[in-house]
Amino acid sequence: TVIKIAEIVDDCPVTKIGRYCFYQGPKERTIEKVTIPSTVEEIGEKAFNDCSNLNTVEFAPNSQLKILGKHAFSDCKKLSKIVIPKSVERIEAWAFGLCSKLENIAFEMREKPISIEPSAFIGCPFCNITFPHNVEFGKDSLSNAVNLKTLTFTGPGEIKKENILKFLPYDGAGNFFKYNIEKLFDGQVSMQIGGKLTIDLWGGYL
Repeated sequence: TVIKIAEIVDDCPVTKIGRYCFYQGPKERTIEKVTIPSTVEEIGEKAFNDCSNLNTVEFAPNSQLKILGKHAFSDCKKLSKIVIPKSVERIEAWAFGLCSKLENIAFEMREKPISIEPSAFIGCPFCNITFPHNVEFGKDSLSNAVNLKTLTFTGPGEIKKENILKFLPYDGAGNFFKYNIEKLFDGQVSMQIGGKLTIDLWGGYL
């Protein structure tokens, strides 16, 4: 099933996908793709929670999305990649929690900072992530990411060591990642980047 959210209903723009909108019902479990129009500014709590066959989420060009609510896409077990629009200002707790195939995520270039709350991506098996330089992480945003290979930051701008360390998982692999980050920053608390910096968490710059 493909769901295309309407831009306008009864002559009014659709600005929010409400809480529990597509949550857990038998029809919702058949959803494989959802297209979200540029008018939507918020995806509410558990809007697509447990849509177990959802594998594709597309945001329209010039998206105005600002908030991804708590558990918005949690337990979407076939979702493997997603691109977060540059308009997003906040990703709330567990927004993508336990998306067990979500390996690749990218954030569009942005001017305003984005805030990622604690446990927003808990239990995701990320391999590669691309962030804007001005992302602000909550503690344990990426718990249990034992498959994490690379972090890419896009500039120009400043990236802060403390911010990266706060984001990394707290386990054996996370401790090794922290060791390599400390080596890369070589005693500095921040680093200026021009275009793009990719960090191989298992050994250095790429």
